[in-house]
Amino acid sequence: MAGDGGWDRRSLLEVAAVVAGAAATAPLPGGAGTAHADGGDADALFKAGKFKAA
Repeated sequence: MAGDGGWDRRSLLEVAAVVAGAAATAPLPGGAGTAHADGGDADALFKAGKFKAA
Protein backbone atom coordinates (compact mmCIF):
# COMPACT_ATOMS: atom_id res chain seq x y z
CA MET A 1 0.00 0.00 0.00
CA ALA A 2 1.04 3.54 -0.47
CA GLY A 3 2.33 5.48 2.50
CA ASP A 4 -0.97 7.34 2.91
CA GLY A 5 -2.95 4.13 3.49
CA GLY A 6 -4.44 4.03 -0.02
CA TRP A 7 -3.98 1.38 -2.66
CA ASP A 8 -1.60 2.00 -5.53
CA ARG A 9 -1.14 -0.09 -8.67
CA ARG A 10 1.84 -2.02 -7.34
CA SER A 11 0.11 -3.10 -4.13
CA LEU A 12 -2.97 -4.23 -6.07
CA LEU A 13 -0.79 -6.33 -8.37
CA GLU A 14 1.01 -7.86 -5.38
CA VAL A 15 -2.29 -8.84 -3.76
CA ALA A 16 -3.57 -10.25 -7.06
CA ALA A 17 -0.42 -12.36 -7.38
CA VAL A 18 -0.84 -13.77 -3.88
CA VAL A 19 -4.50 -14.60 -4.50
CA ALA A 20 -3.71 -16.22 -7.86
CA GLY A 21 -0.93 -18.29 -6.28
CA ALA A 22 -3.19 -19.45 -3.48
CA ALA A 23 -5.93 -20.38 -5.95
CA ALA A 24 -3.48 -22.31 -8.13
CA THR A 25 -2.21 -24.43 -5.23
CA ALA A 26 -5.54 -25.04 -3.51
CA PRO A 27 -6.95 -28.56 -3.85
CA LEU A 28 -10.05 -28.98 -5.97
CA PRO A 29 -13.26 -29.96 -4.20
CA GLY A 30 -14.24 -33.61 -4.37
CA GLY A 31 -10.68 -34.89 -4.66
CA ALA A 32 -10.52 -34.23 -8.39
CA GLY A 33 -7.04 -32.73 -8.04
CA THR A 34 -5.26 -35.95 -7.13
CA ALA A 35 -2.59 -37.17 -9.51
CA HIS A 36 -2.65 -40.83 -8.52
CA ALA A 37 -3.43 -43.44 -11.15
CA ASP A 38 -6.13 -45.91 -10.20
CA GLY A 39 -4.47 -48.84 -11.98
CA GLY A 40 -1.10 -48.68 -10.21
CA ASP A 41 2.20 -46.97 -10.81
CA ALA A 42 2.28 -45.43 -14.29
CA ASP A 43 6.01 -46.13 -14.74
CA ALA A 44 5.58 -49.80 -13.81
CA LEU A 45 2.61 -50.16 -16.15
CA PHE A 46 4.53 -48.52 -18.98
CA LYS A 47 7.56 -50.79 -18.47
CA ALA A 48 5.23 -53.81 -18.46
CA GLY A 49 3.94 -52.78 -21.90
CA LYS A 50 0.52 -51.66 -20.69
CA PHE A 51 0.68 -48.32 -22.44
CA LYS A 52 -3.03 -47.47 -22.38
CA ALA A 53 -3.28 -48.19 -18.65
CA ALA A 54 -0.21 -46.10 -17.96
